[in-house]
Amino acid sequence: MRPFTLLIKPTGPDCNIDCKYCFYSGKTSVFGGGAHRMSDEVTETMISSYLKLGLPGSSFAWQ
Repeated sequence: MRPFTLLIKPTGPDCNIDCKYCFYSGKTSVFGGGAHRMSDEVTETMISSYLKLGLPGSSFAWQ
């Protein structure tokens, strides 16, 4: 079985890291105002569903 890694992408322009190279920096007009955060419920469902795949290893990458 081929390795599989789940990559969770950035939250959008409201990220607090402020990397100079970031695509999302300054894109508030594209994404709209407010916080772009994954709810606890969505996070739990995503992780649970991923782990149920029964892969030999599980890897999460939060970007």
